Amino acid sequence: MANNSDNLIELLRDVRSYANFLKDIGLEYGGWGPAAACPAPAAPAQDLSTPAPTTTPRGASAPRPATSVAATQVAAPMTTPAPVATPPLAPAENAPAAALEQIAAAVAACTACPLHQGRQNTVPGEGSPRAELMFIGEGPGADEDRLGRPFVGAAGRKLDEMIAYLGLRREDVFIGNIVKCRPPKNRVPETSEALACRHFIFRQVEIIQPKVICLLGATALRFLLDKPNVAITRMRGIWHDYRGIAVMPTFHPAFLLRQYTIENRRAMVADMDAIREKMKSLGCRVGDKPQSGSRKSR
Repeated sequence: MANNSDNLIELLRDVRSYANFLKDIGLEYGGWGPAAACPAPAAPAQDLSTPAPTTTPRGASAPRPATSVAATQVAAPMTTPAPVATPPLAPAENAPAAALEQIAAAVAACTACPLHQGRQNTVPGEGSPRAELMFIGEGPGADEDRLGRPFVGAAGRKLDEMIAYLGLRREDVFIGNIVKCRPPKNRVPETSEALACRHFIFRQVEIIQPKVICLLGATALRFLLDKPNVAITRMRGIWHDYRGIAVMPTFHPAFLLRQYTIENRRAMVADMDAIREKMKSLGCRVGDKPQSGSRKSR
């Protein structure tokens, strides 16, 4: 009989611990005193919907309590409701613009290479955040560094002519550079400088998702397409691929100004005509080829 009492006391201790657990998870339960202060065995067993273990043979394990109301209550929160089908959120109209602004802020704070030491302004790029055509050049010059905008000097005016030849405006396209700070004396960016900065233009391409990219000059060719040992004269006029985007390299506008020849001008015009036809084939908005004799492409 003493052994039965010991078993029952052990059982009540287990029940008390379980009740404290229920209280800890937010299921309030009546107060529980110490196990030694519990009333006669029959009363607590009846309260817990558990038969009194008065017939437990000597040496047998104490019976476990049957499923109680409390156990039923704790099971309810574990039930996972059926998922409710909700339509995916449409991207916000200004999502690309906001992302480009974040890049511009990151460029303004960048000190990854020595070019930041002599800059007046960073030149992150500008244009339509949903441009179908993207121009990528080398880096800012003196005018761009002063104004914080790409291609605003003499080379910029030549680029404007190239864009107009396609029947587009600057605000229809996006214009960026491999490096976002002006190299001293307009020198070609060092490899380390271009490698430290080009992730910005990679991200801009990813955000804008243009249908066509026009690379302006050898630096853009080398660092966007990873072609370090090729000349622009060999690669221009040939279609390339960048992550599924059609890419046409051509001469940099500054080169056309420095090395103006009829042959170079014709080569640039041929590249723009190829871009026009590619954009038409991809369903992009682009103007028709100007009639022979137009001065816009000179």
